Amino acid sequence: MAYDLFIEREKKILKEEWLSYLNSNADFEIIQKYSVNFGDGKRIKIQTPNSGLWNAGNYKVPFIFSERSGRISVTRPGNQEIEKMITIAKSLNAVVRGDEGEIYDEAYLKNRKRDSNAIKKPWWKFWT
Repeated sequence: MAYDLFIEREKKILKEEWLSYLNSNADFEIIQKYSVNFGDGKRIKIQTPNSGLWNAGNYKVPFIFSERSGRISVTRPGNQEIEKMITIAKSLNAVVRGDEGEIYDEAYLKNRKRDSNAIKKPWWKFWT
């Protein structure tokens, strides 16, 4: 089962707001469907009206917009995607929330950076 993060707020994000954001960012293209290649020659196409495809450099990430719920989702995001989601959420006066209700924000980014900079010790030296 995949884990999703959502850009959301109390008042729904309107389609016009989201499309305006996408149109003002060169690293996004607006998509109406997304195709997934399973590597064995099989593909699936998913309808994703008014969604965005983010060019993250070496790969592209779909940011799926739901007009019904007024939120944007990303499935199984890594750190780079989470950082981008936080940036988008700020511009839409929204938050990034996980499936279990946890919030991803600037504090999350600072803690992640602090943890990645921690000195790594062998497991048997945990007491030193």
